[in-house]
Amino acid sequence: MSLVRHDICISQDNRMPPETHTTRPRYFHLLWDEEIERLREVLQALRTGQADVLDRWYQLYSIHFGEAATLSQREFYSIYGEDIEQTTDSLLQNDMKRFVVTLQTVGELLLERGVPFREVISCLHLFEESCSTLVEQHSTSEEETVHLVLTFDKLSHCRTIVLAEAYFETMRARTTTRTHALEREAVRLAPDPHTRQHFHGIVGHSAA
Repeated sequence: MSLVRHDICISQDNRMPPETHTTRPRYFHLLWDEEIERLREVLQALRTGQADVLDRWYQLYSIHFGEAATLSQREFYSIYGEDIEQTTDSLLQNDMKRFVVTLQTVGELLLERGVPFREVISCLHLFEESCSTLVEQHSTSEEETVHLVLTFDKLSHCRTIVLAEAYFETMRARTTTRTHALEREAVRLAPDPHTRQHFHGIVGHSAA
């Protein structure tokens, strides 16, 4: 799976954008470096309290989905536990390439497990909800809380962008592979092209 296009993920201008934001955001047309830095304390707390956040996230998942949930508790903790650990570490190390690769892997795993895309999106929202306490704890004023919440929300949108691309790119690749396999099987069963054409004509013909 290829990375999100370089010109989308990371701009050519590596300078920190000024406070007035006269330059484009470096990441996904949404985030500046200074905004990621603003979340550093929250990210450090998330990494340290990963187990508690994961417990809250799974609790919300169980409440919202109940018996309709696709993932077992073991699968949820395995996939999303690695997600939190790797993405948080990559952000703290300013490694956006690793951030992207980690989320692509998560998207592929969720598709392989058969998780519907609507469930994927709902889970992303529940993650943000499970982190709300951390955000509030690391702000010193109402104004700062608003800034942190908005920034964390933008980061969540970046997660959604990468996961969605990976999910649907993997789905397209699987569909292409399946189509090619069916075509090869058709050739094997009917090596004569005239026979195959007659066969497709019968399949495509509708009764009067």
